[in-house]
Amino acid sequence: MDADAIVDETWVAAVRHSFKHKHVAAATGPVLYHDMPLQKAGFRVDEKIRSTLHRLAKDHRFLFGSNMAIRASAWHEIKELVNKDKADELHEDIDLALTMFENNLEIVYDPNMIAGMSARRLEDSPRDFYRYVMRFERTFKAHGVKSRTARIPIFIYLLTYFPVRTVRKFYDGETNKFTLRKLRDEVRTLEDS
Repeated sequence: MDADAIVDETWVAAVRHSFKHKHVAAATGPVLYHDMPLQKAGFRVDEKIRSTLHRLAKDHRFLFGSNMAIRASAWHEIKELVNKDKADELHEDIDLALTMFENNLEIVYDPNMIAGMSARRLEDSPRDFYRYVMRFERTFKAHGVKSRTARIPIFIYLLTYFPVRTVRKFYDGETNKFTLRKLRDEVRTLEDS
């Protein structure tokens, strides 16, 4: 998981429940963006999207780096098969999931395996955000994934970037309140430059 991830108190139990089934090599679940407004509504949308994408996936699987668990035995089986990515152009969690899928290792989606994460990526410039999101496409190409379903996250991220980024400019994730302070600080920084 990411350094700023916050696991739900039921996270370990959810992982144990998934791993009770010996055929399960890895598990992933939904995320709650802990520094965004309307967290419960956002969580419901995130859970619905992730569960639907998992159900629709035929030639691929997803693992979400901020919320995933992998059996040690599965890691040892595929660790030499994942892309080395020295140019740092791929999503390592998607590369890992696709490598597992290609080697018939089962990945499950567990809606009870909840982790919180920051939406800080939305503070990237549009160009940097686009480059980050297009790591999906480069990872899919590296694995020969052809399906349109696999590309749905790209569409969702690009479609929601500007509206959600705008909301974030007026929301302080530390105090969980709307404020003008972040916007004023950003304007001051631009004026000082």
